[in-house]
Amino acid sequence: MEEALLNTLLFPYLIELLEKDSNIIDRKLHENCINHRLAMYMGLGIEHNVINVDCEYNKNMDGAKEVLGHKRLPDIIIHQRKSNENNLILIEAKKQKLDVEDIEKINYYLLEPYKYKVTVGVLYKPKKSYMNICALSTRRLLNYQINKQTFVIEKTFDEVMGEHEIINQLFRQ
Repeated sequence: MEEALLNTLLFPYLIELLEKDSNIIDRKLHENCINHRLAMYMGLGIEHNVINVDCEYNKNMDGAKEVLGHKRLPDIIIHQRKSNENNLILIEAKKQKLDVEDIEKINYYLLEPYKYKVTVGVLYKPKKSYMNICALSTRRLLNYQINKQTFVIEKTFDEVMGEHEIINQLFRQ
C-alpha cells in the first residue's frame, strides 16, 4: 500500500516539479518556495471534494496539530480536512537533511490521533544530480532516489524495522 500511495500521490508530482521548476531547487531558494510549487502540482492533480493538499496545515479537527505537546506543522499533507480517517501522506521537505524535529514529526504523525498512512522526508539536494525520498509507514522504511536529469526513480532501501533502527537510519540521510 505504501508504494501505491507514493506512486500515485507523490512521485508524479516530484517529477513534475523537477521538469518545470528545477531552477528553484538548484538556485537554493527557500524550502517554503519549493514546497509551495510541489503542493500546487499535487493539488492540481489530486484534489477533489474529499481529499485536499495543504501546506503548513495547523489544525487537527478543531484543535491544534501537536507533536509531543508542541505545535509542529507538517510542510505538506494530503488528507481530508476535519477528519483523521483519510490522512494519506505527510511530507517534511528540506533542501539538505532532516533535523531532529523533522524526524519526530515523521514518526509521530503515523500514530493516534493522526494515523497518516505514509510519512515522507524529501531532500531536494540543490546542485546534486538526485533527490532523496525516505518514506515511513508503521515500521516499514523505504528509501528512493530520483535522478534529476532522467527522472528515473530507484528504490535504494526497503525494510521492516524496529523504531530504534528506523530513527538511526533516518539520521544517516
